[in-house]
Amino acid sequence: MTLTQTRESATIKNMKVEDAAKELGKSIQYIRIGLQRGFLKFGTAQIISGGRYTYYISPTLFYQAIGKPLPSKYRETEELQGENRYTVITDPVIARKISWEVR
Repeated sequence: MTLTQTRESATIKNMKVEDAAKELGKSIQYIRIGLQRGFLKFGTAQIISGGRYTYYISPTLFYQAIGKPLPSKYRETEELQGENRYTVITDPVIARKISWEVR
């Protein structure tokens, strides 16, 4: 009996503000203000010390919002096989789906 685990979940990669601005054809400041005020729903802005902000942009949510496929640089696939064979597939499009199969 071999246990096979397939896990598909969002990666923890962060998209750069500059990349999002370029992809949308907007200014960097537009993206920053949009995240700070909450009208851009594909990321967050958090205040850190000194009144400065740190930004997180989810590549999955960003590309879903603009209707384009997720580029390969934001996807991860890793396969390990041996006596106890298992495959881990991480695909940000299908978030947090875990399934187990016994063969």
